[in-house]
Amino acid sequence: MNLFLGIMIVILCITSLIGVIVPLVPDTILLWVAFFLGRFFEPPVSIPASFWIVMLLMTIVMLSSDFIVNSFFIKKQGGTKWTILAGAIGLFVGPLTLGPIGIIAGPFVIVFMVTFFVEQIGGRLALKRALGTIIAFFSSSIIKIGLQLVIISWYLYFVVR
Repeated sequence: MNLFLGIMIVILCITSLIGVIVPLVPDTILLWVAFFLGRFFEPPVSIPASFWIVMLLMTIVMLSSDFIVNSFFIKKQGGTKWTILAGAIGLFVGPLTLGPIGIIAGPFVIVFMVTFFVEQIGGRLALKRALGTIIAFFSSSIIKIGLQLVIISWYLYFVVR
């Protein structure tokens, strides 16, 4: 049983890391499921409350990192409150309408459209702001993968010791 649980935990952790890039795969939720499966080991894995508190905080950071990083890079490219709001809407609407590619294309297209048509700023600056959303996606992905690797390593410390 421990071998089966161990294999399931490894599969869930790897799938969680893949989920950072593929938006249809729930990344953070899979980590929670993997860590809760550890409770069924014989003998059960003893994980302190501090781990669960940090895991909760990391979950909040991972779930909000797309919006925070997207806002940062749009602002860095000269974006306004309208383009920052457009980027946030694109992060939400993009995957719902365009599927997996929507996490990148949604913010890009909406920020470009708001900058070009609503703010009536030239295409060059609109493209610059829109490209900020792509940089934000990759930056956010790196942050999330790093956080997940830290938390997985910490979890493995409790399992192996």
